[in-house]
Amino acid sequence: MPDIEIDSPVVLDETLRKTNKLLAMINQNIADIGGNGTVRLGYRRKKAESDPEDRIEYIYDAVGMAPAYMDYANDAFNYGDWEDFIDMICRPVMLKADGTVDYELDHNNHNYKIDGITASDVANTSYGGNAMAEFGKAFRWVKRSEDANYEYVIFSNKQVDEDYHAYAHTNFNGDIVDSFYYGMFQGTYVDSRLRSLGTGSPMASQTREAEISRAKANGTGFHTISWSQWNYISDLLTLISKSDDAQTAFGYGYANANSATLANGSMLTKGPFWGESTGKYGVKVFYIENYWGSQWQGIAGCILDGSNGIKIKMTPPYCDTPVSAADYSAYTATGVVPGGTSGNYISAEVQGQLGLIPKTMSGSSSTYIPDACWYNNGQVDYAIVGGNWGDALAVGSRCVHLNSLASGAASTFGSRLSYLPAA
Repeated sequence: MPDIEIDSPVVLDETLRKTNKLLAMINQNIADIGGNGTVRLGYRRKKAESDPEDRIEYIYDAVGMAPAYMDYANDAFNYGDWEDFIDMICRPVMLKADGTVDYELDHNNHNYKIDGITASDVANTSYGGNAMAEFGKAFRWVKRSEDANYEYVIFSNKQVDEDYHAYAHTNFNGDIVDSFYYGMFQGTYVDSRLRSLGTGSPMASQTREAEISRAKANGTGFHTISWSQWNYISDLLTLISKSDDAQTAFGYGYANANSATLANGSMLTKGPFWGESTGKYGVKVFYIENYWGSQWQGIAGCILDGSNGIKIKMTPPYCDTPVSAADYSAYTATGVVPGGTSGNYISAEVQGQLGLIPKTMSGSSSTYIPDACWYNNGQVDYAIVGGNWGDALAVGSRCVHLNSLASGAASTFGSRLSYLPAA
């Protein structure tokens, strides 16, 4: 569980509530612990099944749990049996420039600190830090694999064996840390740095190198978001929703025939999850505004090396000044050369330790993984993810664009801040 600041009776009560929820979850939902305290929450994806919900089945300690979803009719998020788990793994915080947590934000109104009374700095451009979603150590270990019929993703509170990795929690020194931090907001350009604040227009029309440089200007440990972090969060979304259709489960996203990016801070009072079904007001998951839609997000750790296929690097350091394929020599070849039709929906993928790799794009907006993938097998492409304000049903938590050089710049391109502690 992330460290919790205790400076008032209100916060103490919140700490005890979270502790009790953790104990209750272990006691209620874990039948096969075997005495060693290991909790595994996982799913398997049936490759041959085209229905986005029917193809996901719970395994291990997730069996029998009710999935979470956005209740559009009542404008409320239904947590199913996952509210305790969500409380355990993440929280919204203000992170200072030196990498220390200043304070926790109110979970349902980020304009306030966790006490619900004191005004926060979530939209203060003069604040010496950023608003971040902190993903703690409770379930940092992940095993990803596949066989002839299924793809498997298992989250665990312990490293069960060497096939369980904590890639998203591995820092630039190769150390596994307690938490990683993901920008709650699309990156804005403030004081010559890429920032994460609940105000302003997202930065756009920069190259990936410029985005990275502006992110790193915040200090040691800061970078743009990474492939391993994005996959960790996207896999969590599949887990808690028991579905490959994130737009149906969580919200359309700001993607339906809009003309510009959505300004930051539009969902400050929407809680950790919120979405709607028109594509005009954005989506929020794990406290992160516009996880898909609104603006493409430059992401470190994934490239398409032309006809050589997709290459991945799950942990930093990344290639920060990309020019040619040779600059990505430390990246691992997946052997996957995208096929089908560029810009179409994902109908087949490879699920292994390197995350979910789109393979064939010949699906539809209601089958398999109904998120699109663009690609160009004739050049070295730098990944951007999530989709933009006008991509409609093509956007989503698995939407990937591998059709642009690292030097590409457009009004639809931006990025988001991340942070990994030094130790």
